[in-house]
Amino acid sequence: MKLLLSFLATFFLFFTSYAQTTPEYQKAVDIALGELQKSQCMPCLEAYEKAFAISQHSPLSHLRAARCAQLCQDQAKAEQLAQKAVDINFGVVMRLHNDLVEYPELVPFFESELGKKSLAKAHTAAKKAGYNFELGEKLKILLEKDQRPRLQLEEIEAKYHRDSPEYQAFMRSWMDNDSICLLEAEKIIAQYGYPGKTMVGEYSNVIWLIIQHAPLEKQEQYFPLIDEAAKNGELDKSAWALLVDRIRMDKGQAQLYGSQVVSDPATGKWKFHTIEDEANVNKRRAEVGLGPLEEYAKRMGVEWKQ
Repeated sequence: MKLLLSFLATFFLFFTSYAQTTPEYQKAVDIALGELQKSQCMPCLEAYEKAFAISQHSPLSHLRAARCAQLCQDQAKAEQLAQKAVDINFGVVMRLHNDLVEYPELVPFFESELGKKSLAKAHTAAKKAGYNFELGEKLKILLEKDQRPRLQLEEIEAKYHRDSPEYQAFMRSWMDNDSICLLEAEKIIAQYGYPGKTMVGEYSNVIWLIIQHAPLEKQEQYFPLIDEAAKNGELDKSAWALLVDRIRMDKGQAQLYGSQVVSDPATGKWKFHTIEDEANVNKRRAEVGLGPLEEYAKRMGVEWKQ
């Protein structure tokens, strides 16, 4: 159970860490998206302008804003916003194009001439930066393989008791799957070293995620490689922090960043694994790009007060 709960904490951060936001920013982009979905172009643009006055970190928001500008028939504004999205992160622009089922509001944008030009610019920028498209695709498949049993967990737990043969068989297949993913990750490391942001863009966290799920000896074996990638800006520092916490927890030590969630044997509720110097945890979290622990605790359903 400890493994499963700490995984959920890892899963949550992995898919949200690239977009740390303030409440004011989040409120503005939520309003903007709502206006876009209603095809209200001017209120949409006004809300995005408020958001961008706070932060301009998100390619997704810039592409949505570009679509709003298209609806307002402001081609110059749309081109400016689309170019900004490519400049911020060409890898995310490419991913969004491949994930239009999840982002249907961007379908008209990518079907337009501006969308096609923006995607071409993203590909050109990626090639200039040394992006390895073949390896990126391989890592995408590896990520899907790693996540498959984890995404099935809720359904399996609802259907079978944990002592049932079916549940136990599922858990064995999960562990086997992790072993296979680790072997594939090690082959990639042997060939490329750590495939970071320059080489694979948004998939730079995939090898880290596989190692995060690996046994302690493998985590420690590859920690120097991951540490170097984080120092060189090739891996998110937030991801590095999670591995630090996981290793410390697995060695029976207190964690530093409060990323690891476990079950309390006495109450059955979730709680944070022991945090060293808990009074200063938010300072450490801020240093690696993590939001306040109280916000993280709320999302994870953990009671925590500083």
